[in-house]
Amino acid sequence: MDIPESSGLTPNKDTGKPDLLTKAVLDDGSGALTAVFSRELTEALLGATLEDLMAKGATHTEVNDRLQNLLIAQPVEVIGTVAEYDHRLLMTVQSARILRVDVKEEADRMLRELQEGE
Repeated sequence: MDIPESSGLTPNKDTGKPDLLTKAVLDDGSGALTAVFSRELTEALLGATLEDLMAKGATHTEVNDRLQNLLIAQPVEVIGTVAEYDHRLLMTVQSARILRVDVKEEADRMLRELQEGE
């Protein structure tokens, strides 16, 4: 997953007031698309509301860095609607969760499956 600089604290296009969203490039190895996470989903991923971040004086760069540290190279399950926009795929994310993988357990499971197949 790649998080462009346009993610994080951004001015709302209608009001000009700060808003919070995530725009990410999702790549499953077979293709990529741009996914847009709403304010509510971004707050859930960060574990902080826009108001909390503003009260702490968080900057756009700090929030973007936090999103990058949280999401880049992590398995994430997203559900949403996909449309073609300007010859690219764009997903409006409706739900998302970071998948926590126990690497040792997963490696053991894969090894057992390989051994059973012999």
